[in-house]
Amino acid sequence: MSKKPDWFDTGLLAYFGKSKGAAIKNYQSFVEEVDPFRLENPGKEVVAGFILGDMNFVSWVQKNYLDKKEADKEIPQLKAL
Repeated sequence: MSKKPDWFDTGLLAYFGKSKGAAIKNYQSFVEEVDPFRLENPGKEVVAGFILGDMNFVSWVQKNYLDKKEADKEIPQLKAL
């Protein structure tokens, strides 16, 4: 078995069981129970090609990060906003 990458975090498993073995088994069951035909594509909700969230979040991102990019108005995604 190879060493896991530094970015890989298994903290999520704590939500699926107290022991590591039980958590892994429960997580595996959780993933396998997903019906891929009932999943919705989150990409349908993307605003201007790069922001995923409700309109309050989109406004927050725009106010805090994008309004300062006046010189970058040639970027198609910024034009869409």
